Amino acid sequence: MGVRADMLASIGFDWNPGSTKPTFDERLEQCREFRRQHGHLDIPVLKQGQNAETKELSSFYNWALRQRDDYHKFNRGIKCSLD
Repeated sequence: MGVRADMLASIGFDWNPGSTKPTFDERLEQCREFRRQHGHLDIPVLKQGQNAETKELSSFYNWALRQRDDYHKFNRGIKCSLD
C-alpha cells in the first residue's frame, strides 16, 4: 500500500462501506419481527425524510421487493438468489 492508504488503514478506514449489508438471516429475523409487530409483511414505501430509521425501513422494503421478484423468477425456472 501507499503511504496515504497506510495512513487511512491505520485509523480503521472502511474500504468497502457497502459490504456491511444485513445478511439474509438478519433480514429474515427482521421480517419475523415486523410481522409480529404489524401482523403482516406489507412493508411501507417511504419517500419522505431520510433519517436513519426511514433509511433502514426503505432498505428493508427494497430487500423484500427483491425477494418477491426472485420468487417469481424462481417459479419460472430463472436463476436467482432463492436457488
